[in-house]
Amino acid sequence: SPKTIRNGPISFPDVEENTFILNTGCTITAGDTVELRNTVSFPTGRHSGDFIRVKAIIRDAQTNEIRIRGLRMTRAKYHGPLFDWKLNEVVMRLHINEDDPRPPLEQGLEEVPVGNILRKRDCVITHLGYPALRFGKIPPQEYLGGKDRRKDYLFSYGRLVCRFVYISVHAGSNRSYEGEVRRIYRREADMNQVPQGTPGLGASRMAPINVDDGSAPITAAQHSPSNKRPAFGVKERKYTFADMFCGAGGATRGAEMAGFKVLYGLDKDPKASKAWKMNFPSATLYRMNAHSFPPPEVPTSSLKVDGMHFSSPCGYYAVCKTRPGKNDQENMEAIYVIGPLLSKLKPAIATMEQTTGLFTHKKHTRAFRMLLNDVMNAGYNVRYKIVNMAEYGVAQNRKRLLIIAARHGFPLPPFPSPTHGVPGTGLKRLFTVWDAFAPLRNDPRTDDPHHNPGDLLQKFEQPYDPKQKLLNCITGSGGDNNHHFSGTRDQTVRELSLCQGFPISHHFYGGRTAGLLQVGNAFAPTMAQIMFGGCLKVLKAFHHGLIGAED
Repeated sequence: SPKTIRNGPISFPDVEENTFILNTGCTITAGDTVELRNTVSFPTGRHSGDFIRVKAIIRDAQTNEIRIRGLRMTRAKYHGPLFDWKLNEVVMRLHINEDDPRPPLEQGLEEVPVGNILRKRDCVITHLGYPALRFGKIPPQEYLGGKDRRKDYLFSYGRLVCRFVYISVHAGSNRSYEGEVRRIYRREADMNQVPQGTPGLGASRMAPINVDDGSAPITAAQHSPSNKRPAFGVKERKYTFADMFCGAGGATRGAEMAGFKVLYGLDKDPKASKAWKMNFPSATLYRMNAHSFPPPEVPTSSLKVDGMHFSSPCGYYAVCKTRPGKNDQENMEAIYVIGPLLSKLKPAIATMEQTTGLFTHKKHTRAFRMLLNDVMNAGYNVRYKIVNMAEYGVAQNRKRLLIIAARHGFPLPPFPSPTHGVPGTGLKRLFTVWDAFAPLRNDPRTDDPHHNPGDLLQKFEQPYDPKQKLLNCITGSGGDNNHHFSGTRDQTVRELSLCQGFPISHHFYGGRTAGLLQVGNAFAPTMAQIMFGGCLKVLKAFHHGLIGAED
């Protein structure tokens, strides 16, 4: 059972009331939406408090204090660049516990004293894309005061529309390291939505008009996702995969081990690209800048895949970064190619791996939210989570930000549960350096150019027990204090690659410096296999009709 119960069943001394009458005489019932008083001071512009979709009205029978319980919604513009800023577009904002099995829209309810209520508002929660169902009717007299007056009226009294839910998952602490941002599902939407009858913008004096904030132009309506499943049939088929920023092929290797058929990879680094092609000779390599992809001579139709992974350069966002680098601008901008590529190539599932700093560092919050906005605008629902790959059988403490995105019309895969842990967790024991080195003991090779311990300089470090030890995070230079367990030398490229989860047969290209970069920059294949395996399982279940697009 969960350790913390949010909003459990209503029980004495609490009793549920059917209605509550505001000081203005307006009656509030379950199903209504209310605007809360604004408690934050802003220097300029139009601002308001949050909104609550009322689910229950609760009275404390001992004190007679009354509060409402419901779903909190906030204006889209209060989330920075995570959502497009449109007038009266709001976002359902939920906080849930990792160990609570109840649905997010149940455990994410919040309670607010009725004294915080400002007014009742017209609000619709919809699965339909923008601009369906906007604004409602505007009194004719409001047209006479000009555009600003109309905006003021709509801001304070016009219809609110909620199309997105933003969920933060908490695991026993105040800080959340996991979340989900997606369109409202059809089953979560209000009933009786009839956008077909809504007049076009400016079609009549009573029709919705263009009164949006200038920062975000009105776009065409997005079609709501169809419940009709892709016509792939139920027979077994090969699920295809592409690896963007593929490097030497960590993600590609994981996808292949998970059961995907690798069609192509993209990277501009000459040595990493050669290594990738050595490992996946039957797949196509595009050695070019991601901003220029796809090449003009390659039809987009030939690049369609089921799964696509992005491990864009992470150096700029790294937690350990302390000084400017020559490639900072290029590395910073690399994440902004992801949204446009998803718009062009439209894979069913897209995954991303990044350094944790993109999420945890306050200076990168805007970049993280812009990335998610790009992905959502490309037509995807998104999950993100910081994981320690040691909990999935990787022989190092390697924390990374992982993102899973599903195109509208496809189910959003969950993150896999940890497979390894400390004693008492009921999981497999942690995978140690000794475990990772088993291939070197079982199949010693003398011709491996990436395993040459005799060529390394002698060191005098503290020895450690490899049967009890995990490495620190492996980086492009090997990582801090990641010396050999004997204490007499550094690790070889092969040893580090085994602690990343590469098979001993995986090729790297170039000398030690190049090999270390290829290993340290890779998405650990062990973690990739588990994550991609979960995505593949969801795709197969969906195509076989076992689950729906919103399951």
